[in-house]
Amino acid sequence: MKSETNQFKTENGGKTLSELKSEREDQKFSTGKLLKSRYLAKYQPDFAKIILSKPAYTISEAIETLERTLKGDI
Repeated sequence: MKSETNQFKTENGGKTLSELKSEREDQKFSTGKLLKSRYLAKYQPDFAKIILSKPAYTISEAIETLERTLKGDI
């Protein structure tokens, strides 16, 4: 198991899986990409497109913005 972890780190610039996931959470994606992603699949695309007015969001920012707006907590 240890060698698998070392192999993974070698293939991914010395980063663990949790470090890679953390980076992804902090990464901003274009609104268009997010609207097509599985992360926002449960939201009505037409509403989401109007609500997400900035050019880029992190995944969590986009979800929080949609939830807050759709629940009326603007």
